Amino acid sequence: MKRTLLALFLGLTTNLFSQQPGLYVCDAGNFSNPPWQILKFDTLGMNPEVFTTDSLAWPQDVLFLPQSNQVLISNFNSGKINIHNALTGDYMGVFAGGLGAPTRMKIGSDGYIYVLQWAGNQKVKRYDVNGNFIDDFTSIGVSKSIGLDWDTSGNLYVSSYDGKFIRKFSPTGADLGMFITSNLQGPTNIHFNTLGELIVLDYNGGSAKKFDANGNYQGVFIPGLNNAEGFIKTNVDHYLIGNGGTGSVKEYDINGNFIQDIVPANSGNLIRPNAVVRIDHSKVELEEMDSLTHAIYSDSGDNFYFSEALLSKGKIQIFDSSGSVIYTGQLKDNFIWNASESPNGIYLLNIELETGKIIKKKLIVNHQK
Repeated sequence: MKRTLLALFLGLTTNLFSQQPGLYVCDAGNFSNPPWQILKFDTLGMNPEVFTTDSLAWPQDVLFLPQSNQVLISNFNSGKINIHNALTGDYMGVFAGGLGAPTRMKIGSDGYIYVLQWAGNQKVKRYDVNGNFIDDFTSIGVSKSIGLDWDTSGNLYVSSYDGKFIRKFSPTGADLGMFITSNLQGPTNIHFNTLGELIVLDYNGGSAKKFDANGNYQGVFIPGLNNAEGFIKTNVDHYLIGNGGTGSVKEYDINGNFIQDIVPANSGNLIRPNAVVRIDHSKVELEEMDSLTHAIYSDSGDNFYFSEALLSKGKIQIFDSSGSVIYTGQLKDNFIWNASESPNGIYLLNIELETGKIIKKKLIVNHQK
């Protein structure tokens, strides 16, 4: 009779399923002509190094897949989203192809990856985290789309660079018409703040502009920008903005006050930042092993049971050694994972508790007859 052995080890693994803390900056170089690169800095914006130049073709955005050792890079010229190793930057293959000059990528509340297209049918496409095409989410296309975000009601907003507008879609992708049609000269990234206001980077307008929840113009939020593209909010409520005109990344506080060039001009030979990503593990907490020693156990076959210590506390995901999700679901009564179809090897169990804490355990599955 076949028996499955399961070994559990607490902690984040060094070589598998991890994302290196730091600031990652996509460099569009000379637009449609190289050099192109993805740079990695430490969390203070120092110690630049080349993360990857492999198989890039006018890169547009960088998306680290949650609890995975994979990162996605969208490429304007090739119409492809590439998969790279999140630790080394090495090219691993194509996540999705045949796109019309893909630009921004974001993971929605449904867990799907939303992808904008500058060209092609210009509709927002959805993929699962394994690269399976789900659908053309929006009912119509948005020309030269290059910025997206959601409001608290789940409505999706997409910016059009050449159209100089922001279009609104329902949570099901139905067209709800124009949201903003004036006071923009070339919008790129967009972001809803906690007050429901929309911040828009205006590439040609030399600023970040603010609009209220109804799309009414509130004025310039951040002046003095030069070809602004690439925008994130950090976990300390600061904004990081790529400033293409100076080859730098600028940092501002929540009120739009300038703090510093967190990435100084041309650091690491940065030419034209168009996407900024920050990875910070400081908020990840791990449960103590003692309380979970007997929380997961197996029978004499391939079933693995989760005891009451873990039930009804959040969601569970299991990843294989390539970082692909092989199981996802909610913890519930009588939860069982059957590993009979899973080859021998190392897996990652990731549990997100309702408290916000994350449990990561390395699983070793070994089928024996």
